[in-house]
Amino acid sequence: MHILGTLMLIICLAGYALGSCPTDEYPVGSECCPLCRRGSHFVNDCSMENHSSTKCSRCPDGTFQAGRNKEKQCSTCSCVAGLGLKVKRSCSSTSDAVCETLDGFFCSDSNGGGCRAAQRHTVCSPGHYIGQRGTADKDTECLHCTDGTFSNGTSSSCQNHTKMEIDIKDGDPEPGVEPRLPSNRECLSCTNQGPTRTSHNYPCCYYG
Repeated sequence: MHILGTLMLIICLAGYALGSCPTDEYPVGSECCPLCRRGSHFVNDCSMENHSSTKCSRCPDGTFQAGRNKEKQCSTCSCVAGLGLKVKRSCSSTSDAVCETLDGFFCSDSNGGGCRAAQRHTVCSPGHYIGQRGTADKDTECLHCTDGTFSNGTSSSCQNHTKMEIDIKDGDPEPGVEPRLPSNRECLSCTNQGPTRTSHNYPCCYYG
């Protein structure tokens, strides 16, 4: 090992003397030191005087280094299960973890075939319909119902209001007195959120 380490340093010095270090090494003064291998981080430079190569240390659990490097610390694994994410591929000392979204969520920040952050699919409010259901990559698309239609927000289309004439006898009612209606009808106020009960306005009537 002593002879091998000396030979490595001689090769490094030869490369540096030619003007640059090889791609898997880095310059330190008049020397070229080997970069740390993937899965490890830098501790100390190599030394011709001490006949020692670059000192590296393995990445601790939960961290990684994907390539040769001279970083003093390994990178923290980015995928943390929870908040709409689940682990697709676990972290190792040489590669980051990969997350994917849980059902009902979409990825709001993607990276390298995985996802760093997720958000819950939007729930369409009454008066809107689902134009496109949410996927792992896109949020739900909610579209507004047009005049004369309504939706409670859970359907993929709006429904037309059913309009029926009010059968009022004896002419118009007196102020403050509701009109008399057949017993099998119920009058409601029509909006794009659906019919709602009202005591003074009768634009839409439904059979009850």
